[in-house]
Amino acid sequence: MNYLYSFLSAFCVACILIGCLYIICPEGKLSKPIKYLFSLIFIVIIISCSKIPFFSKQIDFNVPDINTSAYEELQISSAKYVYAYTLRSQKINFSKITVCTDKSEDGSIVISKVIIFSDCEKEKIINALGGLQETREVEIINE
Repeated sequence: MNYLYSFLSAFCVACILIGCLYIICPEGKLSKPIKYLFSLIFIVIIISCSKIPFFSKQIDFNVPDINTSAYEELQISSAKYVYAYTLRSQKINFSKITVCTDKSEDGSIVISKVIIFSDCEKEKIINALGGLQETREVEIINE
């Protein structure tokens, strides 16, 4: 009986509140979206205020652990893509880009070094990379 009383009281309070908001709702293009929003608010009030056992159960969202090796591979491939795109846009030939990573104490993955295998001059590659070589150590190996 207590469930029924709490549901009816929540329903009545929500009806009065939403009814007052409908009265002051503007007419025109915004009328339908605002009334839709009021309907959603009404539903949320009914669900949250009533103590019906079905609605009062707590939902627990467990986020699975992230696979660190997959995350590391994603970060490495992203770094390779950025460096390759930058070098290709400057029309610099390269055969391979190697990314070296380290794991910090908190478990995060840090890119420590990037090795570029190319037949171009070292100065030309550094100029093409712009600010990218400042964030990480870049080693250029001439082939």
